[in-house]
Amino acid sequence: MTVIAKDAFYGPLSEEIRGFIAFKRSCGYKYENSEYQLRRFDAFCALEENKELSPQQLADKWVLRKGDERPNTRAGRVGPARVFGKHLTCMGHPLAFTIANDATQKGASRPPRLFSEDEIDAFFGACAVMRSKRSDPTAHIVIPAAFLFMHCLGVRTCELKVLMENVDFDTGEIIIVDAKNGDRIVYMSEELSGLLSSYVEVIEKVFPGHLYLFPASTDSPRKDFSKRFSEIWASNFPTSADDMPRLYDFRHHFLYRNVEMCMRTGDDVNVLKPYIMRHMGHRQPKSFQYYFHLSPPIRKEVSRIKEDLDWMMPDIPEVPYE
Repeated sequence: MTVIAKDAFYGPLSEEIRGFIAFKRSCGYKYENSEYQLRRFDAFCALEENKELSPQQLADKWVLRKGDERPNTRAGRVGPARVFGKHLTCMGHPLAFTIANDATQKGASRPPRLFSEDEIDAFFGACAVMRSKRSDPTAHIVIPAAFLFMHCLGVRTCELKVLMENVDFDTGEIIIVDAKNGDRIVYMSEELSGLLSSYVEVIEKVFPGHLYLFPASTDSPRKDFSKRFSEIWASNFPTSADDMPRLYDFRHHFLYRNVEMCMRTGDDVNVLKPYIMRHMGHRQPKSFQYYFHLSPPIRKEVSRIKEDLDWMMPDIPEVPYE
């Protein structure tokens, strides 16, 4: 595995890559993961075996699948290089190259797993009886609290790294920093704020002055939330591999349930939209609309309208091709 040194560039396109990253940052993009992938591309171009290749040959070699690399991983690796190549082409740069669009196609997205209320109750019931382990004596306290936080607020899994200085239990305000689309503020309910405040009093005895809301011991870094979620679920629910939910599905469920409750109470979803988008950290309305169409009340209403309009669509015999 090649170690990518920070702030170091090596290959024949290093100057252009550095300028392109600066350009992206000047446009307001964080450009962190894409910068990392471009640094990998730059290091790849600098390999001894690739020094005689032209920029287009380097690009053609870069897009080749590596071993058992998955489509989404390959797309994440190749995508930034493709955009960089388009930038050079638009600039008329002599080292420009092109990468076909289909080289960055991802695999089919897995549909959200929407939990039933019985499943939610049973899952957190299982969390409530977790026992302390010698290898990780606080996991039975920290992990259920983190799962509750994600379920109630719909944050991303990566946003569980919350600094204590950004939590206000009096106002319920939490500042999510370094999120996918920038910093934002979310608000806890009084009930959640009270529960987490009590949780902090307990965890403070183990980690005095802890920096994070969900701290971890040095022997067990808190990077295994998703793994522990799967373990708890598999131990309590007879689930096939295809139906196994993910921790991220709590985020899907949060948005879906808010849309559904809004529909059931007869409120205007269009009024809810800007608030929920801001809370979730969505920039594009399509992210919200996806869940809007998952709501059973909406599907039922669409079906009713279709039935009412069927009389307007007469049967037309099929005309065979000659």
